[in-house]
Amino acid sequence: MKKNKTLVIKSKVRFIIFISFIIMIAAACLSMAINTIDVSAENHDPSYVTVKVCDGDTLWSIADQYMTNTKDQREAVYEIQQANDMASSDTLTAGTTIKVPAEE
Repeated sequence: MKKNKTLVIKSKVRFIIFISFIIMIAAACLSMAINTIDVSAENHDPSYVTVKVCDGDTLWSIADQYMTNTKDQREAVYEIQQANDMASSDTLTAGTTIKVPAEE
């Protein structure tokens, strides 16, 4: 029969240095993981163009003017509403400023 070997800590100083090293490596890995998450979130944050609403402007006309490459104008209107926390029934008032997502 084989005897089970037990580990014996021969030097407390070496053990403390080893544990400290492991903790530093774990902290570095965690830090890199958090930074990667923050960078990826920044890449998805769209930039905006500030537009001053003129008399007679509608979300549809603004979307048509500033978001010309959008596949669907309804999608462009929805994006403008989301960027400005607007409900679908909100009306635009001349002189107000709104954010329009910049085209990619």
